[in-house]
Amino acid sequence: MKNFISILSIFILITASSFITPAERTKVPINVIEAINQGIIRLDVKSKGGHSGGCLSASIKNTASERITILIPPGTMFHPEEPGMQNIIVVKEKLLALNRNESKTTVIIGFCCNLSKKSPSEGMAFKAAKSTNKNLIQIANFINGQNFNDDAIQSAIWAVSDGNRISEIYDENPEKVSSLRKEVSEITGQPITWYATRTNRTTGEDGFINNEPVLVTGEISIKVEKPCTLIQEVFNEKGEVKWRIKDMEIPWAGSMNYDFQLRVSGWPKGNYYVKASIPGKVLVKHDFVI
Repeated sequence: MKNFISILSIFILITASSFITPAERTKVPINVIEAINQGIIRLDVKSKGGHSGGCLSASIKNTASERITILIPPGTMFHPEEPGMQNIIVVKEKLLALNRNESKTTVIIGFCCNLSKKSPSEGMAFKAAKSTNKNLIQIANFINGQNFNDDAIQSAIWAVSDGNRISEIYDENPEKVSSLRKEVSEITGQPITWYATRTNRTTGEDGFINNEPVLVTGEISIKVEKPCTLIQEVFNEKGEVKWRIKDMEIPWAGSMNYDFQLRVSGWPKGNYYVKASIPGKVLVKHDFVI
């Protein structure tokens, strides 16, 4: 009998802790998933077309007997009702205050986390769910409140969800995404690369996303003992010269850092390296992948 009472008490405690009372609903934000489970909102989510940024439109109706505030936190997942389409993960927190019987429509900021699947088309229906992927939840919470560009965010999500390279997290100002690259490195175990790759993303007629590398950028450090001519050559994995960058005249001795930029649109994907040298001596050799 005592065991039965103990089990019953635990069940009541768990049930009570997962249910928000009407009085509490007026004071604290309610997670959108909990609100759906309690039947106090109606949620209708449609794709605006595309797979990143403000790509979802959500209509929410308050069916509770009191005013409520709905929270859509980072890490919330939206699953398409049509199979073969990409899931969208929320990376920007959304709060919506709703009076009794009030409806509101809002844009949800989310990003694809299934690169191998098709990009959602406009009007496609989605359902909300809690993510079970702790790594995706971690990167979504890190991105929330930050001001990274959409392409960098999408690259970071794909690095976590699909194993894409950290080098694809790109910004014209590398410092703006250095913390994002570091976070992705800590989550995935990938090393932070010396270079970044800008990609051109398009969606094909079949709905799949195409990523074409177009530019490789980075910073190279060298040290010279006297004024000299710097020679820069790019090699493919066979050791063949793919490109020779215009020679640079260095009028002094000492250490220097300079920006490396290489247009790679149309190049075969694979392993490459850049070699900076002066006559008779290789100064540095850096590998990169496109």
